[in-house]
Amino acid sequence: MPEISVANEFDLGASPFADNSGIEKTYTVGDTFSWQKGRHSLKFGMEYKHHDLNETFNLYTRGQIFYLGFSGDPFADFLGGELDTAGLTIMGSGVNNRDVRAQDWSGFINDDWRVTDRLTFTLGLRYEFFGPFTEADGRFIGFDPSRLTTVAIPGGGGVAVTGGFVQASNASNPLPGVPEVQPSLVDPDKNNFAPRFGFAWRPRSDDRLVVRGGYGVYYDRANSRLLNNQILDFPYYTLAQAFLTPISTPFVQVPQPSAFPLLFNNASIFPFGGPPAILSRAPSLLYPYSVQEVSANGIYPDLHDFRTPYIQQFTFGIQNEFAHNWLLDLSYVGSAGRKEYRLVDQNQAVIQSALGPVGPYYPGLSSLAVQGFGLHTMQSSSNSSYNSLQASLTKRFSRGLQFLASYTWSHSLDDYSGDASGTSDVTVVPGNQAPGQLNNYATSDFDRRNRFVFSGIYEMPKFYKGNSGFARQAINGWEVSSVWAWQSGTPFSVVTNDTAFVQARADYVPGCNPVLSGSVESRVGEYFNVSCFKAATADAAGGFGNTGRNILQGPDQKNIDISLIKFFPITERTKLEFRSEFFNAFNNVSFANPVAPNTDYAVLASPHVGKVLQTSTGPRVIQFALKLNF
Repeated sequence: MPEISVANEFDLGASPFADNSGIEKTYTVGDTFSWQKGRHSLKFGMEYKHHDLNETFNLYTRGQIFYLGFSGDPFADFLGGELDTAGLTIMGSGVNNRDVRAQDWSGFINDDWRVTDRLTFTLGLRYEFFGPFTEADGRFIGFDPSRLTTVAIPGGGGVAVTGGFVQASNASNPLPGVPEVQPSLVDPDKNNFAPRFGFAWRPRSDDRLVVRGGYGVYYDRANSRLLNNQILDFPYYTLAQAFLTPISTPFVQVPQPSAFPLLFNNASIFPFGGPPAILSRAPSLLYPYSVQEVSANGIYPDLHDFRTPYIQQFTFGIQNEFAHNWLLDLSYVGSAGRKEYRLVDQNQAVIQSALGPVGPYYPGLSSLAVQGFGLHTMQSSSNSSYNSLQASLTKRFSRGLQFLASYTWSHSLDDYSGDASGTSDVTVVPGNQAPGQLNNYATSDFDRRNRFVFSGIYEMPKFYKGNSGFARQAINGWEVSSVWAWQSGTPFSVVTNDTAFVQARADYVPGCNPVLSGSVESRVGEYFNVSCFKAATADAAGGFGNTGRNILQGPDQKNIDISLIKFFPITERTKLEFRSEFFNAFNNVSFANPVAPNTDYAVLASPHVGKVLQTSTGPRVIQFALKLNF
């Protein structure tokens, strides 16, 4: 069964990405040498890693059908209301496996220098060389916009792409007419030097006051999941798209996997010398043609901007034991991420056509906005920052009581926060995604401005000191523990639509305040003022919405867990423990953001826009346990 998607409403069926397997082997050799020299404690080390990833993805081999609302209502289309035609269908075929390899080298030197009995410095330097990934048979393909060439398709049918693709130079069976570049497609990043510095200082002769601080640079190897994108990439694979096909025969007749990679000099498939491919399909009343132009699609590394991401972390804090068994900790903690990954749309849909908006290189390149279906490059041009004030109060165990109370005020900003569904490392962010037009730097999707957590244990006194064994067992030996958590809500955006064609943010209605007052319970039907937003029209002038990313904040969350514990001594070293645990003890309702499923944005085109449809925590759960300690 193919997956069925009704735009802005629901999906049916298994994910087209579900049929996959992979074996990843990592071989590591390393050693560390320690040397104590006076007040210096030195460490040296190096490490070598060999990565080998064998992966198989059968992508969209069962296909996917989208009902987009050509009749005015996507659900009506799903019921067959638009002349029994599907809006958009996708069928996959091609080379479904890769054998990916990489080698890493790293080394470090670190010195813990005890300058005095009250001052210690930590100085270090680490070097990381993350060897770029290559494929055993050279089946890597790239797209270089600087090499893009096109020819006009006769009859005003858009353009075909005759240049722009490049291939790995170690290809066992090179594609004719496609220029070769290095086996990894992208240059290795050789300047990954990571300094570290830290200090700990006791201003007074006692141990009650300590000042600490530090700074460090940390590089992050590209996740091998990013290479799954190569299996999507044309011409080794195609996600053949067709519009307005009959529901009974909805898919393009794609070549068998053995026919891939498709060769651009094959005139029977590429009559214009490059994509689109011309493949067979079933005609319909709304599209009376038996051939389909199949555009090139994929996610390709940016050949000119693909570096190693890194993060700078810095902290400064004071710890003060202001009284016996009491510790106060005040700290500033921050970070700055650089060269992080994000997607750029190389053929963003800005031109209106009979089938919807298309890009300037359509049908040679796909215009779909969704990653993998369109033509995107992945570049290391995203930034992030995090700043926080963290305070904690610790009561060490004494007189039967211990607890930790902590509060964090923080603000995280970035260009891209990751995939809300958790299934991919890179996804499209709604808005203008054309090269040089990305404007997504805003509060992070996961930002929580305030967070307070209290956790504690209280061992009740032995109230009964008499000789009755029953009374002693019943009254003494009780313990209570609890965890309280309160945190502010996460932000979300408001978008015009969430379709395969265009993902545009909404436009503001001038002079309107979208924030509504009242409790969350009173606003579940309309959490924010929906009338303050209107649909944006995608066009060449940049009509992808004038609202920013993550401009509204979702509901706060709170939760209290309580445990009541009774100990029954049996012998001096053996006791029976009975626990009663109450999760979400007071049955507090914490509402989720009013967003579409598996996203972090509200969709104006959805019938549920502005509505809170689910909670972020479950109801009260009571659990009992009996344990023998010996």
